[in-house]
Amino acid sequence: MTDAEVSEAETGLVGSIVEGEATAVFRWGVIVDLGLSRDGLIDVLYIDDDDNYEVGDRVSCCLDGFDEMKNKFILRPPGQLPLAERLRKARERRVSPPAPLDAAGIARFLLSLDRFQKQLDAFMLGAYLACDFGGDFGDDGDSTLSPQVRLDVVDGAPQVTLDHAITWMDRTRDQELSEYRLAVTLTFAEAGITVEAFVRLDLERDMGEWPAGVHIPYRQRADGLVLDEALAFVEARVGELCQRYDDVNRLGLGS
Repeated sequence: MTDAEVSEAETGLVGSIVEGEATAVFRWGVIVDLGLSRDGLIDVLYIDDDDNYEVGDRVSCCLDGFDEMKNKFILRPPGQLPLAERLRKARERRVSPPAPLDAAGIARFLLSLDRFQKQLDAFMLGAYLACDFGGDFGDDGDSTLSPQVRLDVVDGAPQVTLDHAITWMDRTRDQELSEYRLAVTLTFAEAGITVEAFVRLDLERDMGEWPAGVHIPYRQRADGLVLDEALAFVEARVGELCQRYDDVNRLGLGS
């Protein structure tokens, strides 16, 4: 059985209620030991303000499926609709564009983006310092760490992107730069906010376990969100991105 596979017996549990113990509680969700081959994850979007999960709690959830990218079973508290259904119903209820943000809402949005940007910046700086992205080649190598917040208008819709990239090149071997990029994009439209988060590697040559070419080992997207839903979704995705050490380790560039 490969890392991405689960047993037929475990697949048969999809749609049923399972029990387990909370082993870790993060801002982006709760990790649950189910006694199966993989842990379960309760996404932050299923956690209400009055929920108070703690390590050691026994939890009972509906097992909605297995996410290969996260390598976890996806859990949903009983009584809550699946996320896709919740978003669909929210869009149906929305008969007019959301009201403009007030000053407090704008402040909350900007402070949240600043916090998310700092989380991604710390993760990428750690990866940059831990790996030899061309830095040990002296005059024959070059590498750059580029954190930025991009503001764009795409097809008339305002867009904010938290963008972090490491580019590098060994000039004795490479013709073009290679790139490792994390990004989270929020696009604002009348139908709601679309959030997309991804990891992208664009490699000039084979490196470690990655063959040359473009790879997207992680991508998550949600559409039609209101602001609070969008911020919660971004928070969960940033938490996941900042745990993806294996993407860098597989490049074989450890110092």
